[in-house]
Amino acid sequence: MQEHTTMINGKKTQFFRTGNGPKKLIFLHGWDQNIDLKDSFKALVNNFQKKKLLNKYEIIIPYFPGFGGSQPPESTGWTTFDYADWLDKFLQKVSPETKKFTFLTHSFGGRVLVRFLAKHQDKAEKAIILASAGIKWPLSIKQKITIFLSQKLQWIKKGLPKKLQKIIKQRLLGARDWDMVSEALKPTLTKVLAENDFRKDLSTITIPILLFWGAKDTYTPLRSGDVFAKKLPKASLIVFPNGTHGIHRTHAKEITEKALPFLCSTKK
Repeated sequence: MQEHTTMINGKKTQFFRTGNGPKKLIFLHGWDQNIDLKDSFKALVNNFQKKKLLNKYEIIIPYFPGFGGSQPPESTGWTTFDYADWLDKFLQKVSPETKKFTFLTHSFGGRVLVRFLAKHQDKAEKAIILASAGIKWPLSIKQKITIFLSQKLQWIKKGLPKKLQKIIKQRLLGARDWDMVSEALKPTLTKVLAENDFRKDLSTITIPILLFWGAKDTYTPLRSGDVFAKKLPKASLIVFPNGTHGIHRTHAKEITEKALPFLCSTKK
């Protein structure tokens, strides 16, 4: 994969390109502050290459603003709507001649894609969505206890060494994701987590979509995949019984086998 940079609204965006096909396949990554795109999607890209898919598609993989070498959003933070607007500008910049794009997303990337498709569905041909975030569920008893303890223990934690605070937040309060987010992205994460559930928007998205989920996913549970499959008019769901949230790594071969007919099909 070749590394590139471009400017979107005055901010640097880092991205990678590989393949020489006429169609454009855009990979959108999940929420991982330290994500390495070349490593995260390596297995999928290698499998696509072995199957000669890169003769039909060029793969383009950007870092979202605030990740990798892409500059972060403004200090006030972004919503997923802002990321969707950024995606539209990015696509216009890197491939202005392309009328319709194909997408492959993981987790947070799926959340952004739904926002994008709700507004720019005419710019998409089809999509593959892996373990998407965006469906909200009532808090579990464990989560409610976690929030209660977090609030009650704030005054205790302030007097503790930072290392011990970190252990409390990660192991007792389950705040690992928040603790791993850079200060520059915390306003954005706050806004993203506060957004409304978007399941009602799914029924308006009519492009063909192939869904992949892990039955043992604890970050975006399988019941969220069931919602996507039920609400999206042209979607099919494939479940890996032993899959967790990182199926793009652990099940790259299986995903490739199922994705190839979908990506190469001319049916609409």
